Amino acid sequence: METNNNSKESIRQKQADSITQVTSRILDQYYKPIFEETSWDLKEQEGRFRAKINLLKIFCKYARFDLKLSLSGIGRYLNRDHATVLYHCRTYDNLYNFDEEFRNLAKLWRMKFKGYDGLDNEDKHLDTLKKEIKKLTEEQRLEVISFIQSKYLNQINVNAEIL
Repeated sequence: METNNNSKESIRQKQADSITQVTSRILDQYYKPIFEETSWDLKEQEGRFRAKINLLKIFCKYARFDLKLSLSGIGRYLNRDHATVLYHCRTYDNLYNFDEEFRNLAKLWRMKFKGYDGLDNEDKHLDTLKKEIKKLTEEQRLEVISFIQSKYLNQINVNAEIL
């Protein structure tokens, strides 16, 4: 009975190790270009200055929400805990909304990351959409919002910046 439990534990440990290895290989694709371009080691906790921390926030946000990796997996890769990764993801949103310099940096790196993925920029039509919406009257904008909300049953959040 004890041998059976040991073999199950061994299998679980091997699965966890292989998940960690896969996560590391995935994140290496994004980490190495940052290191090559900036020579900043995001895994090192020394050298806390704003530009490096901002890149760390961008890296964490992309890994979590675009690559759908776990907070703990990203944290292990960066030699940090999951709460630190969560903190960086949350502060990314605040900076992105209110700091134009950060927003431009985030757009640049996200575009680079998507290039590594072989994806086009998903927001390529957003500027055109914004221009067209600005041409609408207030009444027409309300109709657009009502239409979007009725069609998608509040599955999407209509961004006030767009309207």
